[in-house]
Amino acid sequence: PLAEGPAWIALRWPQPQQIGSVQCIFDTGFARQLTLTMSDAASRNVIRGPQPETIADYRLEAEVDGVWRLIADVQGNYQRRRVHAFEPVTATALRLTATATQGVPEARLFEMRAYAPGR
Repeated sequence: PLAEGPAWIALRWPQPQQIGSVQCIFDTGFARQLTLTMSDAASRNVIRGPQPETIADYRLEAEVDGVWRLIADVQGNYQRRRVHAFEPVTATALRLTATATQGVPEARLFEMRAYAPGR
């Protein structure tokens, strides 16, 4: 829950890894029907605009030589899939810190993948 402060998740490796991009997949309300329709019954529960489950504000950091280095600082995200490409770093850990969502009280991240440069 974000009411208790920023929520974070980290990936940590036993050996340093060279990373050149990170892909994040956020919850965007797929448990709810998202459709365009003329039917009032079907569109009654559709949320038009950013979905409340989506992490809006977050920081992505890599641990390089024991120091957390900022890779991305995102404000107002509404997308399900975000790819961050950056100058390659050799890191022992990767951390995503969520500070706000589009509405729900808890941060929801489905997937975070780190890729070597050139992938």
